[in-house]
Amino acid sequence: MNSVIGGALLGCGFALGGFALVALQQQRVACLQALGLMLSILQGRLRYLCPPVDVLLESLCSNASLQKLLFLPDCLEALRGGTPFAAAWTDAIHRDALLRSMPETASLLSSLSATLGAVDVQGQLDYCAQIASQLEMQLQRAEQRLARNSRLFPPLGLLLGAFAALMLIY
Repeated sequence: MNSVIGGALLGCGFALGGFALVALQQQRVACLQALGLMLSILQGRLRYLCPPVDVLLESLCSNASLQKLLFLPDCLEALRGGTPFAAAWTDAIHRDALLRSMPETASLLSSLSATLGAVDVQGQLDYCAQIASQLEMQLQRAEQRLARNSRLFPPLGLLLGAFAALMLIY
């Protein structure tokens, strides 16, 4: 009896693992979409207002659509604490758990710290456009992986769970 219960729990665990992997892919897609929006807003603000980086960060943090980008408030807090922008930006990105799981994206965003507020407006706009196009390619790949994995991982988890349960029971 205990082995049946254990097998059922093990099967459920594998099935939930499949769903958890799909949820992680969904988080990555949502993060990349939010980063694309952030860069779009950033380019608009730079083009028309040309604010200093602290005002720019405040406007990004106050945008409701960017609330899932947790590194923005961390960066603003460090900037207000006296940390230079480049260090605050890079450190905030490296502290964000989701961005740590996406090293290519984190590297792209970190490189933005050397440009924002450090070069002329056109240079900042050009670099933002370059990063936006690279993030768009990453987003397309992530959406393809999500479409493929959302059909694959949950049934695979169920099958692995059933197999493990049968192995435990017999």
